[in-house]
Amino acid sequence: MMNDIRDIKRTIDQDIVKKIFSNKTNAIAFLELYNYDKKSLNKQSSNELFSEIVKIWDYNEAKDKIRDIFKSLPKYQNGLKGEENIAILLKEWHALGLGVLNWPFSQGQFDNFVQALNAENNTRSEKDEKVKLAAVKYRRIKELNTERNDFLETLVFLKNDNIIPTLSHKKGVDFFIDGVSYDQKVSRSPTNEFKRDFGEHWKTTAIEHPEKVAEYLYKYQDEGRFGANPRLLIVYLDEDISPIRIQQIIDTAAQFKRKIAIDGRSLLKVFEIAPSVGRLNIPKNLLIPISSVEQYKDNEVVILCTGTQGEPLAALSRIAKNMHKHIMLREGDTVIISSTPIPGNEKAVSTNINNILRYDVDLVFKKLAGIHVSGHGSKEEQKLMLNLINPKNFMPVHGEYRMLKAHMKSAIETGVPKDKILITQNGDKVEVTKEYAKINGKVNSGEILVDGLGVGDIGSKVIKDRQQLSEDGIVIVAYSIDKQTGKILSGPEMSTKGFVYYKDSEDTMKEAQDLLLKKIRKEETYLGRDWQDLKGDVRDLLSRFFYEKLKRNPIIVPMLLEIEN
Repeated sequence: MMNDIRDIKRTIDQDIVKKIFSNKTNAIAFLELYNYDKKSLNKQSSNELFSEIVKIWDYNEAKDKIRDIFKSLPKYQNGLKGEENIAILLKEWHALGLGVLNWPFSQGQFDNFVQALNAENNTRSEKDEKVKLAAVKYRRIKELNTERNDFLETLVFLKNDNIIPTLSHKKGVDFFIDGVSYDQKVSRSPTNEFKRDFGEHWKTTAIEHPEKVAEYLYKYQDEGRFGANPRLLIVYLDEDISPIRIQQIIDTAAQFKRKIAIDGRSLLKVFEIAPSVGRLNIPKNLLIPISSVEQYKDNEVVILCTGTQGEPLAALSRIAKNMHKHIMLREGDTVIISSTPIPGNEKAVSTNINNILRYDVDLVFKKLAGIHVSGHGSKEEQKLMLNLINPKNFMPVHGEYRMLKAHMKSAIETGVPKDKILITQNGDKVEVTKEYAKINGKVNSGEILVDGLGVGDIGSKVIKDRQQLSEDGIVIVAYSIDKQTGKILSGPEMSTKGFVYYKDSEDTMKEAQDLLLKKIRKEETYLGRDWQDLKGDVRDLLSRFFYEKLKRNPIIVPMLLEIEN
């Protein structure tokens, strides 16, 4: 047992040592303080040096020695100069008359500056000169921004004797407290949110309720702050908050007086079973059928559906392809894809995302891949180019539709009007003159379908019919009509293919037949164009009947046969 404990401690110590020292140079500097011979140390590998440190390791004793080493490093010197460098750059910026800029710096500040500059009544050359001047200075500011961790880490180090900083840059670890590693994350102060929620008493609230400050820091930090584990951040959480995601959606919908509609077999099962076992609390009259969504205003409904993994027949995929019976996406809608793709599903999920974005909705989704090596410019570099060029019209190219939309958003942020941005698809013709740029027509592009001897002669209508046939089948309804009088002689006779097995569904088909007999009057005359009316009535009656009865929508084919007596 004692041996096991010693092994565990040794493993923990070794992990701490590796993270603090990181490289051979730092490990040698530390061992030299214990009178080790530098020549023999140089012959050893990093792992051998780390193991040697573990043999003599005592956290509290080592703490002061490591802090002394840190004071001799460029990392510490950069940190000491950080505040001075920031002050110099800010002074230079203001001396150039480039507007207000505060630290910590953000791209947003620079974008606002450029937009304000473009709105001035200066000549184009004056604007260009100012923007170029600002861009050069801002590049240096961006570089300094990457050094701010050194500056802030140094401040933490100077104010806390119990801190051991890492001796070189280590991803995910900035310093240790009592042997526990912490990743320092810089978050903006939630001052605006405090002012909004607590009015003139916001300062008093912040001082008297530090737990509120922690809560707001957690709530209003950007996504990048969640990557640190662990963070040096204490967060106050209301213990009454339900851990169930669906319950949170229900509570939020009820709070904002929205109805919830559900689509997807698995979700329907959850909403059927969970309340009965006490796992979901659903207010009365909150749920509505998916078929009644269109009866409510857009801001009165929340739709929960399956299909975030790109399943082809799931609700979200059908919505994305505009094939859903009750839901059509339109501008102003917000779609949230709350899960990350399962490995192997990335292509299907990406297709869904691109299809959804075509409807000009607000789409919230997590980045599909965490690793991508690219020679393309980053978002901020694209915005810099846009700011420098200040285009009258803009057309993003290259990449999937979601990438084009992201590039469009960047352009809008730099001041390009939305109506001057062209989002094109393969085949679009773009007409450019001195006065305007616009999409003017299309040329054939994309896939060419081969069907038997025909090449490219299969239209979207034929494809849609085939798809419907494969999903819902066909119902054929036959009538015989007297050629002279136009009266129905016999019928309706019904047969199906790919719809239902007739023998197992005799009652349903008999009901459908009785419906036609009741609604289609045999004494009526059906001559010439009246045939179209008869066919339309048959389709309408049966389509409505089969959907209400079976929730299916087969192709209805009325067949009228002329009989000569």
